[in-house]
Amino acid sequence: MLDGELKGDYYPLAGSTTYAPKPTGIDKATEEQLTKDHFLFQEPDEPMLLSWRMERDWPHARGIYHNTDKTALVWVNEEDHLRIISMQKGYNVRAVFDRFAALVNAVEGACKEVGRGLEISPEYGNILSCPSNCGTGLRASMMINIPLASSQPDFKKWCADRKLQARGSGGFASEAKDDGIRDVSNVDRMGKDEVTLVNEMIQGVADLVKWEKELQAAKAT
Repeated sequence: MLDGELKGDYYPLAGSTTYAPKPTGIDKATEEQLTKDHFLFQEPDEPMLLSWRMERDWPHARGIYHNTDKTALVWVNEEDHLRIISMQKGYNVRAVFDRFAALVNAVEGACKEVGRGLEISPEYGNILSCPSNCGTGLRASMMINIPLASSQPDFKKWCADRKLQARGSGGFASEAKDDGIRDVSNVDRMGKDEVTLVNEMIQGVADLVKWEKELQAAKAT
């Protein structure tokens, strides 16, 4: 079991029979709470995901771990074997990254205790289901409100030139709403280390905020 800041509990999906302490998975109330927290992943139904056999043996051997503060999560056997997540409100990216590193080390240590490990290619890094995530597998992001910048006709090109991606607030493949909120992240996964990718995201967000303020000032004159 993890301790300290990472201490929490594991929640197997409803109907899963592969986790002895919770042999039938989570109950309805827990499932509703995890859904409310936006922590719960759903059975895939998209043709692309089904072509990967991502739904095989669903919901067995699948679940979610999160710490007490709900700032550290591990998705087990969703799209990949593991998806390790660190998050919090505010702008302390260093704290988020440090927690992420601690969680990765803790998960790897737990695997080694039972004679397993995290398989990493010396040439390609982490081999993941989606080729665009191979390499570090790291996506560092911040949610920011930039209504003026995001409405500019060259916004997508501006982001692409800086190796950034700006998603809608609903997540991957979501339509960008007119609320101005964007989930800004690094595009690259391969060819750079994790610290470089995080720093590129930080600089990109800072530049976006600066651009937004310039547009606000111009609008006010």
